[in-house]
Amino acid sequence: SSHIGLSVCHWKRSCWPGAQPLPMAQNGGTEAGGYGERPAAEVAYAEMETRLRNVIADLLQPTIQRVSIILADVDGLKNIVGQHTRGLQEVQLGQFKAMEQVSTIASFKEEMSRSETQRRKHEASVDEKVEIMMQKQEGFKYSLEQKESTLHHLHRSVDRLATELNHTQEEQESQRGHFESRIDEQSKRINQFKSEVDVRTAGLELRHNALSDELWGEMTGLARVVGELKKTNAAFEKLDATVSDLQKRKAEAAQLDKLRAEVQRMVMEANTSVAAMQQTVGNVVNDVKEHFRTASQTIAAHNATFIAEVREQYQTELRSSSHLRDEVQEFMAQTEQSIAGLDTRVAEAAARANTLAAEARAEVEELNRRRKRDKTSSDNEFKALKRRLGGVFENSDTVLRGIEHIYSVMQTVLESDLIGCSVELQDSIDRRRIALWGGVSNEDNTLGRTTQSEPQRPRPECRVKSAAAAGRTGGALRGGPGTLSARASQEPNVRVEPRCLSCSGQAPLVLSAFKMACLQYAPSPVEHEGNQHERDDLLKRRQRLLRVANGALLEGPLAARAAASAGEPSPMSDAVAHEAAVEERSLGDSMPLSEYAVAEAKYQTGGRGHSAVRLPNVSAAVASPMHTPRSVSVR
Repeated sequence: SSHIGLSVCHWKRSCWPGAQPLPMAQNGGTEAGGYGERPAAEVAYAEMETRLRNVIADLLQPTIQRVSIILADVDGLKNIVGQHTRGLQEVQLGQFKAMEQVSTIASFKEEMSRSETQRRKHEASVDEKVEIMMQKQEGFKYSLEQKESTLHHLHRSVDRLATELNHTQEEQESQRGHFESRIDEQSKRINQFKSEVDVRTAGLELRHNALSDELWGEMTGLARVVGELKKTNAAFEKLDATVSDLQKRKAEAAQLDKLRAEVQRMVMEANTSVAAMQQTVGNVVNDVKEHFRTASQTIAAHNATFIAEVREQYQTELRSSSHLRDEVQEFMAQTEQSIAGLDTRVAEAAARANTLAAEARAEVEELNRRRKRDKTSSDNEFKALKRRLGGVFENSDTVLRGIEHIYSVMQTVLESDLIGCSVELQDSIDRRRIALWGGVSNEDNTLGRTTQSEPQRPRPECRVKSAAAAGRTGGALRGGPGTLSARASQEPNVRVEPRCLSCSGQAPLVLSAFKMACLQYAPSPVEHEGNQHERDDLLKRRQRLLRVANGALLEGPLAARAAASAGEPSPMSDAVAHEAAVEERSLGDSMPLSEYAVAEAKYQTGGRGHSAVRLPNVSAAVASPMHTPRSVSVR
């Protein structure tokens, strides 16, 4: 407009000479003439101005129209730029959401990798425990075989001992019979010798008694002599007693003198009386004395002849008795010698028999002690072996029950791992199908598209930024996550407001935004055991199996064996039934990713070639934090 105004002023000066400014004074004229012409000049100027305004209006009318059109276009462009700016902000917001989703997926991957590491560690620990249990079982088997071999050797040694004991008993029986026969023979011989000796001794005693009767009979002189000798011995004993009594009771000399005087007096009186009596009866006494002297001499002569005859007979008998005594002594010596020999022989035989019997008895007692000791030791060993075998059998039963229980738990864990492998295989298949696609720049810095015939050229500033980013990142895909260093060096395209709609105060801006992409988790059917299953069903089944295995492992084999012996249902079957009921009840609930499943089904049926990029709607995925998505499909 300033250019137009300058051109109009120049045109007025050139076309209207009257429009030239008049000098203040011509020829030094007066001021009155100048003041008189001023109103006319003003009118002329006014008309000129009017005409100029009209001309200018006529000239500026198309320009104004064009400017108004241009301004309208500029306003439209401003609106478009504002829309584009809002769209870019929404795109940036979506990009931030996508980055958050990618970080969430990365965190999910990290969590899954950690869980996978933990699972592998658990599998390794379980494998180690199973190997340890197998080694222990092999050790138990080896120890059981050793004990069986030891028991077999003990049985063989017991059999050998029993055979030796039977042989020893047979030898003992044979030796006992031989010893009894020899002892019977010895006893017979000894009894025979004893009977002969008794007979001979009885005969000798009879003969000795007869001789003693003949020698010591009352009618013989030897008995009388013996009687006289006895009387004499008795008198001497009395005399000795009297002498000893007198020695004990002896008096003094005066008393003895007095006693002697009295005794003499008494003797004198006795002699006087005797003399008187002799005188009185002297003749009778003398006659009787003579008569008695004659009778005594006759009797003495007769007794002397008789005594001489008896003495001769007695001497003869003494000689014969001495001869008989000699013979008897010789016979007794011989008999004693024979008896001594027999005694020595019998003693030797008895000693040998006693020695043999003692040896046999000692051997038998030793054998009995050994047999009892061996029997006791074998019984103790058998009892100890029975106890040990019972303990081994109980331990083997316990180990077998534990191994069976671990086998059942491992079977459940392996089934859960098979399900996990199937789910991981489906996850890997879905991961191969899923990607966040971006456009690769061509050589002319244009974005290639598959659905449009003409390539779309980005703005210059975008081309410069994309070329710089491509040079820095080495040809990374635009729109993708790229590397962390490249993304950290770039400014974010979309800034995400972390506050909610009610807190941010940007409700109109947010409500006018639109969604550019949807990232949802739509798992494909999982093939397990030849059948197609839903991923959630298999995950629930795996969780149920792991809970059942954990419960069975915590309860131990005794609870399962007690329940089986009592006829009650096992806790594993109860847990399986309970989990199945919970799963049936949970089938009616709404799935948190059903919207994603529907979108994925639509995407699978058609529209894969659509070029529009839509950011993910993660509201459904965020609403269910318990379900961790492993794959994301992009449309």
